[in-house]
Amino acid sequence: ALAVSDETAIMTYVQGYYPIEEKDSLELAALQLQANFGVNEESFYQPGLILDKIQKYVPKKYRTKREHSYLENKILTEHEAFVSLSKTEAQIKYLSIVKKYQTYGCTFFTALRVSRVRKSKDPGEDVVIGISERGLVMLDPVTRNLNHDFELSEILTYGFKDNSFLLVAGNLMQQKKFNFRSMHGREMHDLHASTSLVCQLQDEKWSQCSNKYRHSSS
Repeated sequence: ALAVSDETAIMTYVQGYYPIEEKDSLELAALQLQANFGVNEESFYQPGLILDKIQKYVPKKYRTKREHSYLENKILTEHEAFVSLSKTEAQIKYLSIVKKYQTYGCTFFTALRVSRVRKSKDPGEDVVIGISERGLVMLDPVTRNLNHDFELSEILTYGFKDNSFLLVAGNLMQQKKFNFRSMHGREMHDLHASTSLVCQLQDEKWSQCSNKYRHSSS
């Protein structure tokens, strides 16, 4: 399970879905390097090791700004702090860093935000929607900037029809309605529904355990 989580987190990172600065990006790349190869002889981690694989370690926005050899050297320098970590320890440290981002654990879908689903002349606005057990986020597809972020409890109503997905989010005092055109309407609906159910069952189980503990302690 750890390896799967690590692989998903790396994919999300390399695709640029974490709002991360270049220095932090290189630290993650260094941890990924250690998670891939583990403890080795000092001579193993030398320039050229990942030069032709740098796209698997660094997001595009930094690869286009820097020479690949420069990035590799910076990664190897950052890596010196992690040489004694086992593969599993490096994976755990990597996940502990990326879990703080709102996009962690998300499954992403492309969509077109429109004023009304049935208004075919509405040119709309391209967005990327991310759904996780934490909630739902909306990102700019080019910059990957976070435009909206709703926790699970803030998603009040959602549904799909044909090639559309509808969402009402916020709180009882202030709500916002979103209409999307997307071929993934049903997928988004079903994923959010199953995620909500799992979280609800987990909360109920935790509540039952807490009540049982309180009763046994009294």
